Amino acid sequence: MNKTIILDDEERSIVAKCIFEKSTELNFEILALSILPDHTHILIAYSDNDISNIVRNIKGSSSRQITKKRQITLEKYGRNAHIWSKRYYRKAIYSYNQMNNTIKYIQNQYIKHSKTWGAIKEVDKLNI
Repeated sequence: MNKTIILDDEERSIVAKCIFEKSTELNFEILALSILPDHTHILIAYSDNDISNIVRNIKGSSSRQITKKRQITLEKYGRNAHIWSKRYYRKAIYSYNQMNNTIKYIQNQYIKHSKTWGAIKEVDKLNI
């Protein structure tokens, strides 16, 4: 049975740090980012890297750190203890208008999900 992992502010900060570190390591630019307790939105610009490689690196790095923090082990949680789902959604952006709308959509996620999560610290207010 897969159970949704809900990230606390410290874990959301871990995800943010991993994304910023990977942006330097894998040469991509972060245009917009929202990290919610149960999912993340990110808009990036990249040219010389495969998006699946970028996502795999972000998920892998943050998963290792959060798993260590929570002391998640196979013995304790079984084989279904995953921080991230296996899938992700990607969409190519072809115009400045589409890019601006996507940035606004990502920035609005904190407000959109405030009924579910209450006041959520935005990425720039996390301790990173």
